[in-house]
Amino acid sequence: MFNSKLPTPARLEQWARLRIVGKRHYVLHHGLLKIGTYMFFILGGWFFLMETGLVVLLVGGTHLPVPLPIRARFWPVLLVIAMLCYTFGYIVGRSRWNANEEWYESFAQQPPRVNHNAE
Repeated sequence: MFNSKLPTPARLEQWARLRIVGKRHYVLHHGLLKIGTYMFFILGGWFFLMETGLVVLLVGGTHLPVPLPIRARFWPVLLVIAMLCYTFGYIVGRSRWNANEEWYESFAQQPPRVNHNAE
């Protein structure tokens, strides 16, 4: 989130506010809910389209009506996709927290730079 950006007082203040809320909230909100849910909808939606045959309709290969058979293995596979997506979201959320903490710690301890050339 921040580690590739130059530090400004506003960015340091924003991360300080996020730190107050806590690591658990950050990982839950930014990792699980944002990244995990986004991935689940993309991968689960694609799997649904492939299982039901609707992907053929979307690419223009058939006409309506399209039967929507959902095989018995659909739900267990969808559950595995959900577990993988949310696990990945958790890992990404924790790694982003750690990277942002390192970024904050490295720049929060430095005194502000003074531009001597500006008049």
